[in-house]
Amino acid sequence: MLAGLLRVSGLCISVLSAADLASAADVTVIDQQTAFRYRTVLHPPVVGRGGKIDAGAKVGDNWVLRGGGVSSPLPDSGWIMPQFDDAEWSSQSGPLSGGYGNSRPAGMALLCVRARFEVREPQRADLQLSLRYRGGAIVYLDGQEIARGYLPSGKIGPLTLAEDYPREAFVTPDGEALLPNYGRNDPPADVLPRYQSRIRKLQIELPPEVLRKGTNVLAIELHRTAIPPELPPFGRGAWDTVGLVDWKLTAARPDAVVLPGNTGEIQLGSAEPWARLGENQAPPLLAGSPPKLEMAAPLGGMGSGQIVAGAAETFGGLAASMSDLRSAPGDVLPAQTVRIRYARLGGQFVPLLDRPADKAAIQPIWLTASVPADARAGKYTGTLTVRLPGKAFGVPVELTVYGWKVGRPHEWATCVNLLQSPESVAGQYGVPLWSDRHFALMEKSFALMGAAGNDVLGVSAVGRSVFGDDPLIVFRRSGGRFAPELRLLRRYLELYDRHAAPPQFLALHVWSYGMYQRGEGRDGGNVERRAETIPVVEIRGEKLVPVEAPIFGGPHTENTWRAVIDGVREEMRRLRWNRTRLLLGTSGDTWPSAETVRFFQKIAPDVQWRVLTHGGGCPRWGISDHERTQPNDMVVGYLEIARRLTNHRVKWPEHPVPCNARDKVGSHPFTYRGLAVTNTIAGNYDGFCWKGIDYWTYTTGAGTRRNALNTYVHFGNMVGGTPRAIAAPGPDGAVATVQYEMLREGVQECEAALAIRRQLRRPVKRYDVIALRLAAGLVREKDRNKPNTELTDEQDLDLEIPLDVHGGLLRIVPSARTYNTGKHQDARFTILEQSDDRMKLEAHVVLADDRWVRGGDGRYTVKVRRQGDTYRGSYEGRYRGVPRAGSVTGAFVPDGFAESLGDPPETESHRRAKQVIERLCDVHKAGSSGASNLRQAVRELYAGAAELAEEKR
Repeated sequence: MLAGLLRVSGLCISVLSAADLASAADVTVIDQQTAFRYRTVLHPPVVGRGGKIDAGAKVGDNWVLRGGGVSSPLPDSGWIMPQFDDAEWSSQSGPLSGGYGNSRPAGMALLCVRARFEVREPQRADLQLSLRYRGGAIVYLDGQEIARGYLPSGKIGPLTLAEDYPREAFVTPDGEALLPNYGRNDPPADVLPRYQSRIRKLQIELPPEVLRKGTNVLAIELHRTAIPPELPPFGRGAWDTVGLVDWKLTAARPDAVVLPGNTGEIQLGSAEPWARLGENQAPPLLAGSPPKLEMAAPLGGMGSGQIVAGAAETFGGLAASMSDLRSAPGDVLPAQTVRIRYARLGGQFVPLLDRPADKAAIQPIWLTASVPADARAGKYTGTLTVRLPGKAFGVPVELTVYGWKVGRPHEWATCVNLLQSPESVAGQYGVPLWSDRHFALMEKSFALMGAAGNDVLGVSAVGRSVFGDDPLIVFRRSGGRFAPELRLLRRYLELYDRHAAPPQFLALHVWSYGMYQRGEGRDGGNVERRAETIPVVEIRGEKLVPVEAPIFGGPHTENTWRAVIDGVREEMRRLRWNRTRLLLGTSGDTWPSAETVRFFQKIAPDVQWRVLTHGGGCPRWGISDHERTQPNDMVVGYLEIARRLTNHRVKWPEHPVPCNARDKVGSHPFTYRGLAVTNTIAGNYDGFCWKGIDYWTYTTGAGTRRNALNTYVHFGNMVGGTPRAIAAPGPDGAVATVQYEMLREGVQECEAALAIRRQLRRPVKRYDVIALRLAAGLVREKDRNKPNTELTDEQDLDLEIPLDVHGGLLRIVPSARTYNTGKHQDARFTILEQSDDRMKLEAHVVLADDRWVRGGDGRYTVKVRRQGDTYRGSYEGRYRGVPRAGSVTGAFVPDGFAESLGDPPETESHRRAKQVIERLCDVHKAGSSGASNLRQAVRELYAGAAELAEEKR
């Protein structure tokens, strides 16, 4: 991970006595601790020997052609030469793609590795290289091939396949199942040889006539193999068939080489901002040029990078400062443009603090450049001065500012949902809940949320929910009646407003999955039994006391909860959160009962629901309230999806659908950098959700460890993989972590990709829509797990009738979506009569033949009458020859249908812009194997956005 390491006091050479030399065994020059630079080439997997790959594909600046799946650039043809500038390549030590165990599929086709070492006497060094790898390998010394293994002879291209692995390397002894993943454990003895066959070996003597006095470059080119075609499709990428397992370069004559010893002197190196660095590990020496830090940012945006100081022993007294940044035309960005912080290693989430550690063996120096929106695009250079006791060292810094202007965080189109926990902040710092000190400690959490463009703020009116036990709305009780007290809510919202823009949604938590339990029953789904009370907090004098209040619909509850809703709205009006929409929350795969839904419909008919689900908890989703009304009559205003699957739901700006992507995000900073892009651009969602900002695990007064999220109420498996705190507890509140900064920078890149998409958007003509729902009873419930074999009255049939913007009928294009089925195969209408308030039409619907719906024809006569923005009526007809009749409800949806008018004229810049979006998605979809290509992809993204913006001007 570390690149360009340089010792402050100069190159250190180990000195051995004559006696030592006489008895010394082979010494290590390169091993697993040696830093190397690398570049990966990603390309769709090749199945079987029939897969066509252009073995002589050109190298240079051209990108690999896409064939479905990931792709990335080929390295420059001169990458094996010693003079090649690999400063922009990623670097690390240790294996790439692991050993003989399974690893996550990454689509890696080619792995290029470079390492430097120093030789004093080439003829006497007697150097031996032992290499263990996957796939096929070619070893180059100073640009000359010296060995290859498991690759064809003669000229090969960068995508040439290595020799096949035996089928035994993939499957169990019975030949039917794929070998399982044993993680870090050794497989059992009976299958161990199959795993060992995945590792190939080379033993090479480096030819003395090729070695040079001074710096030499060892380059290794690793190629993947094809995958046996008969493997199950889901298992064809079960492990990477290319990778560097380990290597070791030894010298028989220690005095003939320069050993990479470390006598405790401090070294400096650069690292990618998404690199994961270890605690108390001295960065290995990487011979070559001094460190140089390169950053990229758009106008009004930010860019980051880090320099790392390390030694074999702990050190202190480090400080850093930044000079002004200057461009060739004479523009100046003041030193304050770059904020300097210091990463504090030791945990999975790495905090960034204003002071370095007092003592550490490795200290990352983190730089964040915030570019003014009115700056001039171009390259700016400056110097980072790193001071040590009695010494100072200058690191060149280059900041490239691109001419695309990113908006302020609250203007971002990417939907961001960060969760804040009052209970966790109070518990972490040991202060009373809702005390002055408690509110002061939450300020920095709100500032981080605002800087990330947070769109959803949650506040609780009930206790012991999935979000914690910290209701902001408490109650006073008199004569058995509850009245809300809103002073805590008012102070909380005022504090948020001071540090962040008004959110798009304010979610009032009144329900969560499993909260109202009585025995085995729950208030949700098809379960009839409900609890009789709900947990709330009562204020008695100055004390807050948890109590049980009547469940919704109980005595006097209408007045109580109507006052809650009205009070929250009044606070929103007072803060002028005019565009913030109030939601009720939070539903899940199991819904609130119909009684609860009807209760809130009565006291707040215009307030919709927030839902987090795998999909089944919100089966209907469309552009209108009519299309988002669930079978329990709950109208969904904001939908969050737990897992990242390709999103086929209707996209509508006022009702975003973000994704939690809970299986794709852990603690590695690289995953946070790609979270927005993979969800929004690749996955077709509107953003991401359910990332805790400060849900820290804290120690209670009783000495137990507690985390408020998903503790009081178990929210299924939707929260289990959710990062609970992407900020870290600092001296006086939350501080940013490396993961937080990568998330913020990733959202910025997502905004650039969205800006390009807007520029490339096809022209459309928009129509108003009449959306009708027939109580047709065409589909069975999904959980019955069988096709429809008889007619039921359980589900509806939706039809959309677009009109032109002037209200005259143009034609009818139904979407015909039904519950849990996707779309109908076909639907046709004939208008019989139409007036201002009445419509009669004939409908012919052909159902798709899929797992849940058995195909068949339905013919109906529909009569509806308009009443304001709603339609009411009836239908009669036949489905599969069986008479059908029922009611029709509908709504008028302005601007609800868009028709493409064809592709716009495409310029060369348009074509390039499309490609850079694809490349950025490919890099992130490949996971850590794509990290070496991220820097180039981001620079191309910003350049493409700037080019299109200039073209538009």
